[in-house]
Amino acid sequence: MLQPAGRGESLGKALMRRTWWLAAGLALLAARGAAQTDYFSPGSVRRFADYLYSEQQFARAAGEYQRYLLIADSAQGRDTIEFRIAQCLRRAKQQEQALVHYERAAGSNPDAEWRDRLAYEVAFSWLEVGKPAQSIASAQSHTPAVPGYRGRFRNLTALNYLYLKQWGAAQAALRGDATQGDTIAQQLETFALEGIRLPRRSPALAGVMSAVIPGAGKAYAGRIPDALFSLATIGLTGWQAYEGFRRDSLKSVSGWIYGTLAVGLYVGDIWGSVVAALQHNERAEDALLSRIGDLRVKLEPAQ
Repeated sequence: MLQPAGRGESLGKALMRRTWWLAAGLALLAARGAAQTDYFSPGSVRRFADYLYSEQQFARAAGEYQRYLLIADSAQGRDTIEFRIAQCLRRAKQQEQALVHYERAAGSNPDAEWRDRLAYEVAFSWLEVGKPAQSIASAQSHTPAVPGYRGRFRNLTALNYLYLKQWGAAQAALRGDATQGDTIAQQLETFALEGIRLPRRSPALAGVMSAVIPGAGKAYAGRIPDALFSLATIGLTGWQAYEGFRRDSLKSVSGWIYGTLAVGLYVGDIWGSVVAALQHNERAEDALLSRIGDLRVKLEPAQ
């Protein structure tokens, strides 16, 4: 049965009105949602920076924290943000820039523990970039006010001396201060004593030994195969030179050739023995240093 034309048109208009109101409602909801999520607000930027830091994307996090400082209305907590920027840059190996932000974080904050913490992070950051001498200078330029930090500065200084292979200085850094009950200080002192007592070889003695008996200096440095090879080659070429001069006197071509070769091998053996002794000592020291990595981890600044 067919409906009247007027009734069909009214139903169509009603449907269009409902569709229009539905679309308008959805648009209004979308606008409210967009207004509620302002990705460029200080809060959103701060949350994004915190997220990047948690994901260990330190260089990007530092940039977002700096952007937060530019758009934030209040300076409240600014020293904390500057400190986080410095931490990000330190862990991103951008040492020089990190130092600038550490200084800004210190500012005029009178809190002794805060200033001790900043000074410790600066000193440790020099060690992280492979500059233990600068780390020592930085640590010694600050006098910690909080007792808990005095031990940390002392231990960090001793650790730096170990990395510099200055075993006696490391031991001295641990003296004159209470280390009883400080397991890290006791371990550092043990390593310093081991470094002092390492079985070293004298480069001068190694050279003299090879000058007397070819290869003897290398044997003294622990290179027995090299020592035997040097003894054999120098002895063989020397004998060939002797035979040539004995047979043809100074006119012997073979005598001069083998003699020159023997002298070159002899001088090279003496120098090689000196180097062998130095390398022996270096290997022994590096083997000791490879065991102190855990102590370095324990001395890392708290995040």
